[in-house]
Amino acid sequence: MPREDYEQKKQDRIERYKARAERADANSAAAYQRSRDLLDPIPFGQPILVGHHSERGHRATLRKADTAMRRSSEEASKAKHYREKALDAERNRTISSDDPDAISLLRSKLEGLEARREQIKKANKAIKRKGATPETVAAELDIARHITVTWFKPDFAGRIGFPSYVLSNLGGNIRRIKERIETLEATAGDETTEEMIGDVRLVDNVEENRLQLFFPGKPDEETRRKLKSSGFRWCRSEGAWQAFRGNGATAKAKAILEA
Repeated sequence: MPREDYEQKKQDRIERYKARAERADANSAAAYQRSRDLLDPIPFGQPILVGHHSERGHRATLRKADTAMRRSSEEASKAKHYREKALDAERNRTISSDDPDAISLLRSKLEGLEARREQIKKANKAIKRKGATPETVAAELDIARHITVTWFKPDFAGRIGFPSYVLSNLGGNIRRIKERIETLEATAGDETTEEMIGDVRLVDNVEENRLQLFFPGKPDEETRRKLKSSGFRWCRSEGAWQAFRGNGATAKAKAILEA
């Protein structure tokens, strides 16, 4: 997928979230107004006149007003949800596997993490040297003294410098990124394929980085439950149930379809 197509796809997703938020806001406002319109004719504090000919209509109006108000609240929550998703998508700096520059971006990130790990190792070595001070460590590592001063402040366990878990976490991130690079390099030559399982078209879509299932109609409730529990989600724009490629997605899909 070309870079411009990838960026356009990301922007389209953000715009879809914003449009859904706007629709939900409008629905919330309309439902709220509907509730007010139903209640306004009733005098404030007017009780239900039990046994009066107006009782049935009064109760029905209150039920409708309550339903409209609950709908307004639900739509307001939905609007908030989609605004947050749009904001998250705009701020997201995660390197997606379907990014055409994913491998080069991951390599750059890997280099930064490895450099950071080496820097921490050198810092710990300098800090633990006999007679070390913030001044001597700053001079040895060629960094500002105000940075090294913080390294000499004991933590809750009385440790100075960088605790071992910092290096462990860095090592774990480095391993995960290396594995992602290896996986992406191994699948770089993959091509989109498709096959029929019964009357369902299964597409291993390399360009979209998705495994897609195209049903001839809406799957039954049990099949939908299995799809969701296996990581598949309905994509209206594609008209397919889909999941990210890999992680056994193909095996899960075939098990569901063949069952």
